[in-house]
Amino acid sequence: MSHHLAIIRSIFPSQIYLTPKEIARVLHGPGRDTRKRTEDVRRRLDDGSLIPGLRKRPGQRRWHVSIVELAKALDVEEAARQPRTTGERYYTPAPHGRFKNLGPRLIR
Repeated sequence: MSHHLAIIRSIFPSQIYLTPKEIARVLHGPGRDTRKRTEDVRRRLDDGSLIPGLRKRPGQRRWHVSIVELAKALDVEEAARQPRTTGERYYTPAPHGRFKNLGPRLIR
């Protein structure tokens, strides 16, 4: 079983299909599934960028996405993000914080 599938099943234990609002909750966390994020998920589903190859069935008005398809898409996205072990370098940004320049008084 996929790592993402286990997480999705723990959030929605009795569901097989998810709506765009529920997908936004999976992607952004509980309490962060705002209307704007839900509309963004719906837009990404419509243009095929969230889960490539997924289309609505003929006559279907609402999106109902299988949790297995969503977990597979998240697994593929995570695998693409991981750096390859062929010696490629990747950029790590400097930490953002209140004290960017420590100065001599904090080095002591």
